[in-house]
This record gives sequence, structure tokens and C-alpha cells, in this order.
Amino acid sequence: MDEPHLALAPRAVPSTPADIGARPCTVHVGPTGLQGALNAARGGDVLCLAGTYVGAFTVPPHADDGWVVVRSAEPLAAGRVRPSALGAMARIVAPRQESPLTFLAGSARIVVLGVEITSDSTLLHGPVALVQIGTGREAAVESLPTDIVLQQVYLHGWPRQHLRRAIAGNGGAQTLRDSWCEEIHASGFDSQCWISWNSSGPVLIENNTLQAASENIMFGGADPRVPGLVTSDVTIRRNHISKPLSWQGQNWNTKNLVETKSSARVLVEENVLEGAWTDGQVGYAFVLKSTSQNDTCAPCSSSDWTIRRNLVRNTGAGFSIAGRADQNGPTATDSSNRRFEIVENWLEPVNVPPYVGDGRPVIFLADNEDIELRGNTFEAAARIREAVLFDISGKKNRAVRNLRLTLNVLPLGQYGVGTSGVGEGLIAWLAGALGTSTWTRNAFVGQSNKTYPAGTTWHGSLASALGTAGVSRTTIERGIVGVVVER
Repeated sequence: MDEPHLALAPRAVPSTPADIGARPCTVHVGPTGLQGALNAARGGDVLCLAGTYVGAFTVPPHADDGWVVVRSAEPLAAGRVRPSALGAMARIVAPRQESPLTFLAGSARIVVLGVEITSDSTLLHGPVALVQIGTGREAAVESLPTDIVLQQVYLHGWPRQHLRRAIAGNGGAQTLRDSWCEEIHASGFDSQCWISWNSSGPVLIENNTLQAASENIMFGGADPRVPGLVTSDVTIRRNHISKPLSWQGQNWNTKNLVETKSSARVLVEENVLEGAWTDGQVGYAFVLKSTSQNDTCAPCSSSDWTIRRNLVRNTGAGFSIAGRADQNGPTATDSSNRRFEIVENWLEPVNVPPYVGDGRPVIFLADNEDIELRGNTFEAAARIREAVLFDISGKKNRAVRNLRLTLNVLPLGQYGVGTSGVGEGLIAWLAGALGTSTWTRNAFVGQSNKTYPAGTTWHGSLASALGTAGVSRTTIERGIVGVVVER
């Protein structure tokens, strides 16, 4: 029998007409005609591009209900685009610091297909965002761009260039699929392949390679212009989310791989996440927070996340589940993390040089409620501190309520399960996991002389522990076939 779910699933996934990529060209756009063609486009138009288009182009609304396609004239092979196989892909290039492509308020039903989007390689500082879906200033949901699809696009900065964002996804229904994002980094600023803070959703991020220095994918980070808006109904599936090790020591403010400060009903499934170390933060793969960034959004929080069957490797730490970690002001009175399911993920050893970090697979701090970790396999390593830490230090003395910790394989590390200022084992569990928390048949690799909750089993090897708990590596490998694509 399946376990009852704590987290609500996404209620919607963006949809695109099935034949959209096969529609023939109706308008061939010359090297100086792109803005005029975008202004004149109507539903059913397929604008075909060839060569390079230099400028800061805007996509206005069109009055009808049809779809407009903007694509390279030469078709691409199906699947994820790769930089090494660009062929005759058309290019949109920003000559200065303006975004090369902005979807204006009210724009809708636009597909950008098989196009390279970048900045002038000679610029030290590129645009704030290569693609702006919405300006971030729309103050009503009805004004947000919607049904925007970026498919088989190659989004990139340059190795020494400061470029903060590939996509600022502040619209309604939005899709990023079969695409490649790289060289997104900036000194002194956070940088992302995808960020949303003024989006209603739904959002689909599927089958992409995503490389950005600070947060590869981010929700929140600024308060929404639409009062109380929380990005909702997000699906993140089968992406390779990574940071290249060559960025280490480059002053690019590297942080984590996926972060939320405000979002709801999010599914993260069958991704490969890798590359996080101590720099701007301490090397966690996931940073899961609830925060009104500017203290102007009382509803801003993170809830109903399902994270399942992902492979996490080459990181300094695993999951930071941080509730009200940044919340000190009076406006956001209820910003706990709520209803998170972390199920059947495989975390390779953390804090192994050169991927040095906090050394904890899981940390709870600053108020979380209704959280489940079930069937995960966390591999052992020499430099692991606590497998699970409940941080109740400082003013925030409640780490988590109603935690279900079930059938996980855990590394003992130095302290097993710990609570700051309390100790290890059963006393840590009772002090850190409050409310109706339950501990069920968790298996440790290692041996402790401390007392642990009833049902704990101890094993001399990972293979032995996997006989009683955790998810098998075979199950994970089956789910991520084809996710990592060579450049």
C-alpha cells in the first residue's frame, strides 16, 4: 500500500500544441526585421530566423488566441540541444546590458524554438537577464505574460563575463524544455538559470542542462509585485543541474543547486544534481526556506514540495530545510515550511574534497512543519558530521514539528542524529523533532554507543543497510537514464 502523501502535487502543467515544432515557416525574418516581425505577429505565424539578430527585442501582446512560433529556419534534431551541435541555429545577441528578449505584459502563446540567446562576448557585464518573461513590475495576474515556451534554446554568457540570470520567469504558464544554460555567473550578485518571484505558474522545467553559480533554479529572492502572489504548480523533471568545478575559486558567489523562498506545489523528480561547495554558502544541494524577502508579502512561504528519485552527488551537504531562517520583520507572520516530502533520493558522500561544505546530509532549522523523509539512501563518508541535525540554537528554538523519518539509510558520521546543545541519539530526537514526529525503521551504516529511537538498525556496510531500508541505486539509475548529456 502506498504511503499517504503529505505534500500536494502540482495541480497543472503548462501545455503546448503537439504540432507546434513542425509548423512550416510563414515569415522569413531578415537581419534587421525581427522587432517589426514580432510587432506584426498574429496567431498561426511562424517567424523563421537565420543568422544573427542584434538588439534588445520585445514581444508584445497579439490580439487573437492563436500561437506564434519564433524559430530557427533550419530544424534541429529532437531532444536536448547541445552547444557542440548547434548547426545553423539562429542567434539573438544583446549588444549592451539590455535583455536580448523581453516578453511584455499581456504577451501570450509564444514559442521560441531552436534559438541561441546570448550577450556580446566583449562585455564585462552582460544583461541582468537574457530572457525576461514579464518585467517584474506587473501588479496584477491578468497582466502577466502567459503560455510562454522556450524549447531547444541555448542560453549562455561567457567565461569571464558577469551575467546574473538566464531567465527571469515572471509570468503565468511557462515552459523551459530541451535546452542548455551555461556560463551564468556574477561577482557580488546572485546568479541563476531560472528565477521566479512574480509568477503565478504553472511552470515546467524539463530535460535541460542548467549551470549557474548561485542558485541554478530559484523561487523567491524578491517580494512579488502582485500582492500575495506565490509561484505555484511547478514541475522540475529530468534535468542535469550542475556547477562545473572550474568555477571554484573564481569569485562567482557559488551557493546551491535548488532554492526556494516562496513557492507551492512543486515536484522535483528524476534529476541529477551535482557541484556545490563552500563559497557564498556552505555547499548544500537544496536550500528550502520560507521568506518574505523584503518583508512586504505575508503569504510568501514554501509549501507542498515533493522531491523524489533524484541523484545528488559532488556536494558539500544535502538538504537545508530552513523555515523562517531569514524572517525577522513583522509582516510575514506565518512563513514556516509546510508539507515537504523527500522520498527515495540517493545522496552520494558529502563533504569530500574538493566539494567541501557543511558535511551534513540533512539539517532542520528555524521552523518547519509536516515533513517526511522516506526511503532515502544517504551514503557514508569520512567527513560527515551529523546525518541529521536539529539546529535549535539562537532565537529560533523550534527546528521541526511533525517529522516522519521512515526507512532511510543514514551514515553515522561523527554524531549520527544530533540536536544543538543537547547531544546525540534519542535525546536529540526528542528535543529536536516535536509534535507528532515518528521514527520508523531507519538504518545506520556504522555503530554508536548512544541510545537511539526504537527500531533503529545498525550495519557494517551500505549493502547490508539497503536490505532493510533506503532506495536501491538500480531504481535511481533507471529513472535518470539520459539525463546527463555530453556537451
